[in-house]
Amino acid sequence: MNERHRQEAASNARLYADHRQNQRLGEIAAAIRTRRLQLRMTQAEVAARAGIPQPHLSRMETGRAGTPTIAVLDRIAFALGLTFIAQFDKSASSDTGTTAGPAADTAAAPYDATSQRAAP
Repeated sequence: MNERHRQEAASNARLYADHRQNQRLGEIAAAIRTRRLQLRMTQAEVAARAGIPQPHLSRMETGRAGTPTIAVLDRIAFALGLTFIAQFDKSASSDTGTTAGPAADTAAAPYDATSQRAAP
């Protein structure tokens, strides 16, 4: 493979990763908004419980906030009476044909990071 093909492949991989990230952020934004509306809470109420500025929550719900940190997502989940769970799973890497470290060689190799706080 020549250098030009390597650069194109790398560029395509970055575009695909960006697309997947934007898709996931959109799903998270929709879930936050849907749950907030189910609870009949305002953005100001959720933001106050989560300890974040209301305009930041608004930008998150509309997909204009960039990439939120895990800590912020955890605080929002807590404010909405949910548990935040981040999961790394080998099956997700099959989309790109990539593997990551020794866990990629095991059967399912899931890793869950779960918030242990009780709902408000």
